[in-house]
Amino acid sequence: MTSAQREALRQQARETRAWARQLTAETLLFRADAEVHRVRSEVALAASTELLKRLQTTVSKYAAILRKLDEPIERVIADAKQLATEATVEVRMRYERPEYVLAAKVQPELVRWSTDGYLGLTR
Repeated sequence: MTSAQREALRQQARETRAWARQLTAETLLFRADAEVHRVRSEVALAASTELLKRLQTTVSKYAAILRKLDEPIERVIADAKQLATEATVEVRMRYERPEYVLAAKVQPELVRWSTDGYLGLTR
């Protein structure tokens, strides 16, 4: 190998190393950001799970109270659907999503929990 070839390889090695260092730094930053998002997601998931349990208990209790008031189950189910719609209106003030999309995400659960509470069932 000639000295010119050797110098060309050394230059190529320096350039490749500099590129590798830049990519390493970007990878470290990306991983650090991903870790922060992962931790935030885990915390949010735990809070969401707890909130969902509280919601289930409250909706079931509400339905049980309505039963004691001799409300028909059809009224309880309709009210659960209305509850989802009303809550969605509040959420729309913060996020730009169609009402039906948000209501559709929680409405089946509210109806199920209302029915369970009305009938005295636990899951």
